[in-house]
Amino acid sequence: MKLKFSISNQLTKLCKLDLPRLTDVNGENPGVQPMVTNSVQCGWQFHVVRDELCWLVFAMESYSRYSIVIPYVLKPDWNEIARDFDALWLEHILAWFRMGGFVRRDDQIAEVVRQFNTKPAAECHRNLDMSINGHLADAKLWLEAYKRDVKPRLFDSEHAWHFCEMLNQETKRVNKQRRKSAEFVPFERFLYDNLYRYAKGLCDGPIPGTKEGDFPNPHKQGPDLRLV
Repeated sequence: MKLKFSISNQLTKLCKLDLPRLTDVNGENPGVQPMVTNSVQCGWQFHVVRDELCWLVFAMESYSRYSIVIPYVLKPDWNEIARDFDALWLEHILAWFRMGGFVRRDDQIAEVVRQFNTKPAAECHRNLDMSINGHLADAKLWLEAYKRDVKPRLFDSEHAWHFCEMLNQETKRVNKQRRKSAEFVPFERFLYDNLYRYAKGLCDGPIPGTKEGDFPNPHKQGPDLRLV
């Protein structure tokens, strides 16, 4: 599997990163390429917003539009962001796996952690996927509404977790289409994608067209899983 990070201009400047710009197959249109998550690749878009009292780093996965938000009171460097994101990505995975009843024992959790830690190092590029940028703009509006309602003195990691929990359960649409079939919920796509990648051998029952013990590939048409 390939892991690709697309990092916005604002974040590369904040962290003083010297990164190549992502181009299309013809070497053109640098810095505005779409990020892709599929069977063999996972892509995340990173961006930063300056809040009143802190920096907020947004990471959004390209297939699910699942968001992870990381607040920093002091200006972070990229190594700190990458380390914190990696830990939070795993924490979010395990939270949804437990909630859905897909892992229940300590040995299952340990196996998920082992598989997660075998993923490759990320390829980083200076880039902003314009389709994801629209969802990031929506997320910032949700953030302002959250702060008006909750009125946190400081938007800390606990508030970030609750905000992400709310944001990732909001229904989204593919390319703003109005068809019911174009609707999806980020946490569901995030759950199924990560079950496919990091819970191999942990599925309790057989699923047609899938190797015994594995969860189906959500990037191929197949049966939906049921949360229990």
